[in-house]
Amino acid sequence: MRTVDVIESLSYDKAQLTPMQLGYIVDSYTDDQWARVAEIFLRGIGKEHQVPGQVVGIFMGIGDFYRETERLTHKQKIWLLDHLITHWNQVGVVMRSQLML
Repeated sequence: MRTVDVIESLSYDKAQLTPMQLGYIVDSYTDDQWARVAEIFLRGIGKEHQVPGQVVGIFMGIGDFYRETERLTHKQKIWLLDHLITHWNQVGVVMRSQLML
């Protein structure tokens, strides 16, 4: 299952996952896949959204870290997944429809 499909499903369920469950999910995908979905999220929220600025800044920082090192820490991936689930509803309809192709 693609990362965006997992996040979409978990965000609909408003899943409250344990740290162990989050860890299992993040370990199921590569660092590149997590960096890609974070990039999709940032593009998808556009200029008009209700995601806190600090959260957007951390997303951008994690993306910068990945571009510089070509890796993500386990803690970064857990943070990404948790915040992607929480804020996925902010991704625009157009981006979501493109992801479903």
